[in-house]
Amino acid sequence: VSSVSISYSAKTMHVDDTLQLTANIYPSTANQALTWDSTDSSVVSVNNNGFITAKRVGSATITAKANNGKSASCYVTVSAKTATNNVWLSATEYHLSLEQVVTITLFGTTNVKWDLTDNNPLFIKSISGNQVTFRARAKGNTELIGLDKNTGEKYYCRIYVS
Repeated sequence: VSSVSISYSAKTMHVDDTLQLTANIYPSTANQALTWDSTDSSVVSVNNNGFITAKRVGSATITAKANNGKSASCYVTVSAKTATNNVWLSATEYHLSLEQVVTITLFGTTNVKWDLTDNNPLFIKSISGNQVTFRARAKGNTELIGLDKNTGEKYYCRIYVS
């Protein structure tokens, strides 16, 4: 093997993006076996065929290496997904009676962290991905916050219990 080339020397991706890298070994008559590696597989993982997945914000170098040590690399920068208007809460305000049970959905994403500004008025019964179900247990006001962990955007629902 005299040299190895790779389809990109640098690439910018967003979290959860995937890309197929290709590598060529020269001369074409040389052993074509390659190993793929990532300097940080928690940021960008690579399989045995050069298929990469952006996992979290950061950077990593993907290297394709021939049996004799010749290699080529691609520097990958991963940024957060850009916010879109395709994510929304099923409600932005609720007026509840005591013991009433409600489910709220954050549409357009499945990677959600739910939080309340005041836990006293509501009891969270269950959280399942982009849905949260709660029961009104005491009079008061609170705000439900759905954090889209892909983009960092927060979505708010004001809740009044009387």
